[in-house]
Amino acid sequence: MLLAGLVSGELRQGAQLGVLTDAVAKAAGLPLADVRTALMLTGSLPVVAVTALTDGAAGLAAFRLQVGQPLSVRSLALARAVPERWRAPRAAGDVEAFAADALARGHEGVVVKDPAAPYDAGRRGGAWLKVKPVHTFDLLVLAAEWGHGRRRGRL
Repeated sequence: MLLAGLVSGELRQGAQLGVLTDAVAKAAGLPLADVRTALMLTGSLPVVAVTALTDGAAGLAAFRLQVGQPLSVRSLALARAVPERWRAPRAAGDVEAFAADALARGHEGVVVKDPAAPYDAGRRGGAWLKVKPVHTFDLLVLAAEWGHGRRRGRL
């Protein structure tokens, strides 16, 4: 019953959705990245599963965005379609000031992306780099005592 509910969309479980996405890719003999991309674009695992199992890669290709456009073209299309207040801010010049502003707003850092890298749905990948400050302390241990209870025998 759990499987039927997940596949039909009547039961929503994040971790189990990931497992079922993997299962659909394996059952259809398709790359997992293709199934994830189709799921991201449709928002419906039942639709993706039926398409993958009946029409294969050609069916999933119908769910794809057009690719190959330069980042500047995609950015302009996004700017036309989505109001600025709903878009993630971008650093166009002074990246140090941009990062400082992000930290001042309470973010833990920024993500730097390679604009030439291909997009992989649901994955950060090596083309993304999370940059955040590292807070360290220079300390000198002046004393230690033996542990008690479950820490017995340890300093």
